[in-house]
Amino acid sequence: MVYDGIMFDLKPTIDSVKSAAIRILVMGGAALIGLTWLSIGIFGFLSNLTGPNLAGLILGALFLVPTGLILLVNGHRAKQEVGSRPQAFAGQTQSHDPLVDIIESLKGRSPLVIASLSVVTGLIATRFPQFLTVFSQALKLLIEEFSKASQAAKSSPFTGPIEPSEPHELTPNEASDDLKSRRKKKT
Repeated sequence: MVYDGIMFDLKPTIDSVKSAAIRILVMGGAALIGLTWLSIGIFGFLSNLTGPNLAGLILGALFLVPTGLILLVNGHRAKQEVGSRPQAFAGQTQSHDPLVDIIESLKGRSPLVIASLSVVTGLIATRFPQFLTVFSQALKLLIEEFSKASQAAKSSPFTGPIEPSEPHELTPNEASDDLKSRRKKKT
C-alpha cells in the first residue's frame, strides 16, 4: 500500500536536511583550511619580525583573545541571570518541569522501575507532550500510595516470618519416637 498523503511525504524534508548538512560541512572545511593558511602566513610574517619563538606566542595569544572575550561575556551574562532569578520560598522546589518532578519522585526506587518508567515517560514526552504534566501528577500520587502501603505493611502487627504449615522432616530418632507415641495413643 502506497501512502500519497502529505503526512508520509518525507523525501523533500530529508533532501533539504541532507543538502544543508553537505553545505555546512563544505563551508566548515573551507573555513578551517583558510584559517590554517592564514595562520601560516601570519606566523611567517611574525617570525621575520620577532623570531619563531615569539611569533608562536603572539599567534597563540591572538587566537585566545576571542575565546577570552566570549568567556568574559558569558560569565557576565550568567552572573546577571543568577541575580535576576526569583528566589524560592523555603520548602518550594525551584523547578516546575514535569520531567524533573518525575525524576525526584523516583528517588530510592529499584532500577527496573526507574528504567521502565523512564521509557514510558520518554514515549509520552515525545508523542503526547500535552499529557506529560497529567502523567507526572498521576505518577507522583501512585508513588505516594505505594510508599504509604509499604509503610503500613511495615508497621502492621501481622507481618513477620511465616511459619511453615507443613511438618518438617523428622530425623530417624524423632520418627521412631513419633511412631511409638502414635502406637500408645491407639492402644
